[in-house]
Amino acid sequence: MDFLLPSAICQEDYNLAYLRKVLLCFAELSISTVLDVGANTGQFASLIRNSGYSGEIISFEPLLSERRELEKLAASDSSWSVLPFALGSKNGRETLHRTENSLMSSLRRPSERQIAAQATSKIIGEEIVEVRRLDDLVPQLTISNLSKTFLKLDTQGFDAEVLRGATTLLPEVPLIQVELPLTSVYDGAADPLSILQLLGQFGYEAISFHPVLFDSRNEDLLQCDALFRLRSTIGIN
Repeated sequence: MDFLLPSAICQEDYNLAYLRKVLLCFAELSISTVLDVGANTGQFASLIRNSGYSGEIISFEPLLSERRELEKLAASDSSWSVLPFALGSKNGRETLHRTENSLMSSLRRPSERQIAAQATSKIIGEEIVEVRRLDDLVPQLTISNLSKTFLKLDTQGFDAEVLRGATTLLPEVPLIQVELPLTSVYDGAADPLSILQLLGQFGYEAISFHPVLFDSRNEDLLQCDALFRLRSTIGIN
């Protein structure tokens, strides 16, 4: 696959070097399906589309107004579908905390440190959302080949729960992106070592990191995106 990197102006939050690494992995692993978990209004999906990815995208977004925007964006793309679920370790209904900056909305409450560091992460409302285990959803999805699937997580403090609900899926998916908090960003969220150990148990190795969240007061790094790849696929090309 050939990819075109968008300009820095179009990138917004994504660093070109990290995006290049993601796209290189797409090409090496012949990625044909992207599971876009925590899609918001389609920022990540639009970014990879504009970079040349033409495969299937399945976006998950539980927030109603954001999902409506996402559905409008995906409507003209026959290879892009949208599902109304949050993902987690068990099926049910949960309270999702809507924040001023909707990108920070989460099933967990933002910590005091997070709100002090990023004022727009304060809670402004709540929605009751449907939560599903990814393992239970996969048989219903049109995934042609799990070994050519990229799992992108952006759930703001809930990524470990999503992974625990996908333990059947994990050994087959070659490439995963998760958020790693370097401090307490959301109450009750897993620490970075726990996430590293969980993915390590399933044979994944971290191959790239991208800082995404800083303390507005002093530029301390609070959270980064981390790219993981199955060890068994490293060095095969």
